[in-house]
Amino acid sequence: MKNLLDNSLESCTTKERENFISKRIKQQFDYNKNKTPFHTNRLPEYGKIANLSYEDLFKAIPYMTKSEVRNAESPMSLVANDDIANLRYSYSSSGTTGKPAYSFFSEQDNDASIISLTRTIPELQSNKQELTVYNGYNQAHISGPLFNSMFRHIGGLPVPRRFGISDEVAYEQITETKCNILTIPWTSTNKGGSLEDLLSTEAKLGGNYINGDNIKAIYCSSIELSEDLAEEIQDLDIPLIYNSYGTTEVSIVAVSCQSNPLSMHLLPGMTWAEVVDAQGNLTPSGEVGRVIASRIMSQRNDEITTCNSSQYFFYEIGDEVLVDRSPCQCGRTTPRISQIRRFSGINDNIEGGCQTL
Repeated sequence: MKNLLDNSLESCTTKERENFISKRIKQQFDYNKNKTPFHTNRLPEYGKIANLSYEDLFKAIPYMTKSEVRNAESPMSLVANDDIANLRYSYSSSGTTGKPAYSFFSEQDNDASIISLTRTIPELQSNKQELTVYNGYNQAHISGPLFNSMFRHIGGLPVPRRFGISDEVAYEQITETKCNILTIPWTSTNKGGSLEDLLSTEAKLGGNYINGDNIKAIYCSSIELSEDLAEEIQDLDIPLIYNSYGTTEVSIVAVSCQSNPLSMHLLPGMTWAEVVDAQGNLTPSGEVGRVIASRIMSQRNDEITTCNSSQYFFYEIGDEVLVDRSPCQCGRTTPRISQIRRFSGINDNIEGGCQTL
């Protein structure tokens, strides 16, 4: 991988990808151990992980938990002291499951996240086309500005949903500005009005705009796409469906392909995620495991470097997923995840670097 626009990690062999990711993990580990107050005392000495294989890194490095982050003296402790002056973006979780967690980005890391995402929508970049993008996400949530920036990066015009408007007015906004891409939550959340709501509103108004004649693609996030809604979109002859998964703390970690929007490929970019069992072993295909995510790559002068903002490193997101490690018919070789759900009965006891249920 030469830079974050290079998609070779998505089509190379598993061994090649693991070797590359191992090097990035070890470099970010060394950076955090020496520079980030939150990690200085909680990470082991670098010598203990320097020669470990990819798989063994996930058994040796302690996982960050949400309670650790919430109990930190300050969210700034997750940033190296020398990097605080370079922070430019601040987001926080909604606090629905406890004290909000802050996520800071430097300009460099924010750009890295956006560049990583643009690799996942090659079909929208294959030829010069006008893209007018309705963004239904709350602009105070990370998804709103992140998706605006992603589509701007490929030459699109984002049209954010106006604050506080009804679904009827939002539908009017889409038709008046002739949006041809919808980026929006599948179902109702605190992040913005949903696709389900818009489709219901269109039916109530007797409209006929959300279909393949006007809409090139639907790009959604927040939760897993249901089969029923996927079939409804396909029945409308909308050619492209994208689904993504991530968190405020680490950004997007997985995006679907056109072969199957019901599962999502782990995305090698600014963030890398893995799926592990309770002992820290990589979860085999066909089994359920926990999602562990790390910010491990940024980009400066077209070269890959370490991240230099909030150091969410081996962070246990709090979700468990079904993993499939077999190659996909789309050509990507990255693991796929589906059936995303929150842990049940989780606590924050650490055993050998892993949480125990």
